[in-house]
Amino acid sequence: MMENSTNIVKYRRLAPIYDLLFSRLLGNARRKAINTLTFEDGSKVLIMGVRAGGDFKYIPAYCQCVGIDISDHMLEKARKK
Repeated sequence: MMENSTNIVKYRRLAPIYDLLFSRLLGNARRKAINTLTFEDGSKVLIMGVRAGGDFKYIPAYCQCVGIDISDHMLEKARKK
């Protein structure tokens, strides 16, 4: 298991290029996984390990979505989405 400090440093370095590197690699699998869920108007969604916020686009706009992450740099990218 990695130390939190190691993860923080790793994701601080990856944050600027995370979407470029991982959106194509992981996007399809994330979309498929989220499409297996049932959402209703007003559903509340918590994304643990939100990273750069790439999952937000797969969550219906009528849902209230919150993401948490250990990396402030990743959270800053997610906030913009």
